[in-house]
Amino acid sequence: MIFGSLFKISFDSLLANKLRSGLTLLGVVVGVTSVMTIISAIEGFMGAVENQLDRLGPSTFVIAKLGGVITSHEEFLELRKRKEVEIADVSYISEGCDLCEKICPRAFSTAKIKYKGNSTNNIIVMGCTYNFLDIVDFEVGEGRFHTQQDDFHKSKVVFIGCDIKEHLFEGRDPLGKYLRVRNIKYEVIGIAKKQGSLAGRSLDDFVVIPLSAHLKQFGKPTRSIPPANILVKAVSVEKLPEAMDQVRMTLRSLRHVPYNKPDDFVLLTADAVLEQFNNITSIFRMTLVGVSSISLVVGGIVVMNIMLVSVTERTREIGIRKAVGAKRN
Repeated sequence: MIFGSLFKISFDSLLANKLRSGLTLLGVVVGVTSVMTIISAIEGFMGAVENQLDRLGPSTFVIAKLGGVITSHEEFLELRKRKEVEIADVSYISEGCDLCEKICPRAFSTAKIKYKGNSTNNIIVMGCTYNFLDIVDFEVGEGRFHTQQDDFHKSKVVFIGCDIKEHLFEGRDPLGKYLRVRNIKYEVIGIAKKQGSLAGRSLDDFVVIPLSAHLKQFGKPTRSIPPANILVKAVSVEKLPEAMDQVRMTLRSLRHVPYNKPDDFVLLTADAVLEQFNNITSIFRMTLVGVSSISLVVGGIVVMNIMLVSVTERTREIGIRKAVGAKRN
């Protein structure tokens, strides 16, 4: 009976003070929601980044011009003076690394893609060798990827992302049709499986052509965004460190890097990139969570003040109840 009476009194008090009750509830809801939203967004973004890096696989690494954490503008300018990663380096790496199972050079450009009256600008055009799918976990949705023969003959064939299909072909089957990459005709031979987006940027807005055709049309890659790089797959996960050492020694010798100077290139694994990314974003994440937690603290202060006011208002009522025999409970 006592609990029933207390519940009725509490409920009547809420109804009698609708504005006060609503503000209290709003403070708690806003505080909890902001913290949960920020944490969920951060974890979701980190999960998406990790999924993309997992495509490299545990036995794969990337040879690139730049990488790692750049702490100042002066350091960035100094690193820009490094030599570009050369497509011709592949033959030297293949000879100097017997633990490298597959090697795939990549070059990048941006171009206008057009099909009849439809067009889209600033699309990333990647040129790579036929063994790209053997190194990276990249799925074909329809059709096929280009072959070794396409590489050898500099075939004008193109593999497209889902966004290119939707923007240019408007529900029509693009396989076998010809689109233009900077006014050069390429036959569509395949469509990638949809990947989604990362940090608000679509991962399906690209085209892939044979590396030989890319070099013929766009020439030697210089200061492209993203820069040219080389994918290397070691014979096994256990042999990955040794394979990276062999590649490092080969490139240092090829580039004539003195023994007392650091590498003028970087070797990146998925785990190393993820660790660097976590280090960069850790402070950012803590700041966001801290800022969002302020709203939760404010909500708690609002609840505390309203409870204090409510108790103060009932001092007279409680005194009368105890005077007529009510117990403390």
